[in-house]
Amino acid sequence: MKLAPSYIELLGSDIVFLMNLDWNGQIFRFSTMPIEIETDDGITISFQGAIDDPSFRLESSILGFNVESNSIPMEVYFDNINVSQQRFQGNLLDESSCEVSYILIREFQPVTTYEQRVVLMNGKVKQPIFGHIDQPVGYVAFSIENETDDQIIQIVDPEKKISHQTFSDPHDPTATGKVYPFIIGSPGNQIPQTTSTGGIFNSNIYCTPAYLYNQQNSAGGVFQLLVAGHSVVASSVELVDFAHNTDSITIESELDILGNKISSVTCNLLTNLEGNESTSENAGNPYYWVRWTNGGGFPNPFGDGALEFAGDLLLYLLMLTKANIDFSAFDSIRSYLNVYKFTGYINTDITVQQFIQSNMIPFLPLEIVNGPNGLRPIIPMIFRNNPTALFDFVVNENCRITSPISPSISSDEITNEITLKYGYSGFFDKYLGYYTIKDSEYTTISKNRFGVRKEEIELQFVTDFATVQRIGSNILRQKALGYFTLDIQSDFEYGYLYLGDVVTLTSTIHGIDSIKCQIIAKEYQDKQWNYTLMIEDNPIVNNRNIL
Repeated sequence: MKLAPSYIELLGSDIVFLMNLDWNGQIFRFSTMPIEIETDDGITISFQGAIDDPSFRLESSILGFNVESNSIPMEVYFDNINVSQQRFQGNLLDESSCEVSYILIREFQPVTTYEQRVVLMNGKVKQPIFGHIDQPVGYVAFSIENETDDQIIQIVDPEKKISHQTFSDPHDPTATGKVYPFIIGSPGNQIPQTTSTGGIFNSNIYCTPAYLYNQQNSAGGVFQLLVAGHSVVASSVELVDFAHNTDSITIESELDILGNKISSVTCNLLTNLEGNESTSENAGNPYYWVRWTNGGGFPNPFGDGALEFAGDLLLYLLMLTKANIDFSAFDSIRSYLNVYKFTGYINTDITVQQFIQSNMIPFLPLEIVNGPNGLRPIIPMIFRNNPTALFDFVVNENCRITSPISPSISSDEITNEITLKYGYSGFFDKYLGYYTIKDSEYTTISKNRFGVRKEEIELQFVTDFATVQRIGSNILRQKALGYFTLDIQSDFEYGYLYLGDVVTLTSTIHGIDSIKCQIIAKEYQDKQWNYTLMIEDNPIVNNRNIL
């Protein structure tokens, strides 16, 4: 196997972009110049040329989930193929798998093997434009994106709603139209609450709804309640009804009319709960709530018990989409994220992206970006323990600064005291737990700079107190001091650096001495790589040596 070239060997080299496109099982290989590249096994792969250098920008959102904005526009020429004709004969180019990468060459010969190419993106062809009257029939323009389908993929399948098409006799006033609940973790089980003196005590509370999908037709008659729109780990649940009667009832697994699995309980004369035909007040508008004290909800596909650990939940939700996922990257951090636990229920039409963006990413030390093998997680530099820099940028030696240094958040967005509300009870329609953090080494510096800046946040899907504490500390670490950003330009030899990589920056004129930065944007333009670097405004960790 040919070894990767050293930096000295790369000097004086040039860049050639490659694109592999799978169009209905046929592989097409394009490049910015015709070239033959050997594999590690000595096999030669030919690329026909027919594309120009792409201009593109890949960026993160700094602690967020930002994939739609990352795409690579391409223009290609297919030999001996009429793209328009193929399209109208049913041979669609849309959604074809595509990989964009590059290699380095010297004197028109590759200096690396095919396996050593730098992959920029694996994605799908989107919105091809063809049939140009001023171009050959093989010309087509399109963008390459990592398909997420997050805008349309709902966590709960759209057909999982109570109706007369899914059940024969639902209670129309209270059940018809309701989305089958998706149960995360063990809601209502041992929720820690704070006392007026600052102590903590645990209690079980009713958190998730149950719906009367098979109503009671006579006083004392049988009725059934839907507690989850899927199989569950729990063998029984505790319920409370509109008359404040309680009971623990065994869960039954059934199918709705459409064949969807549900979990339900049956109530009769042997149970304490009242139905819609009872004589109690509110019998015409019955409601029921559940607490999961004997096992949890949706089974964890990656391990034992219910799906509640953040790393497992995040990966499961992403797998509901058609996005390319870097599974090895997610596997490498799942145990790190699994110390965070989520619990609750989903009974709305919320999509995967909406849920992740609103209820997970803001509270985890995580960002999700497009990588060479699909969606990949990034642990922001501020949450790593003294991360190792992959490269040292020195201004006027191997890079140039092309922008002023700018704050990434305004002083109005600074937070140095935080109160977290957690342990939401659907039965009481309020949060039962409160946790406030005021003091840390970072908040002390922040208060000296900006004064006291308070924020209150609701954690709708968190009841675990250790998770609440971690989230509070992370938010203060992230928002107490803020960041700077600046742009640099470097030669194409350094294109192997990815979003999320940690580097150091030294700039005599700016008084910056080997400060660690994180790459939050990467752009190729005119045979140059442009990077946006994030620098934490933090005297505790930043090197303050004067050059």
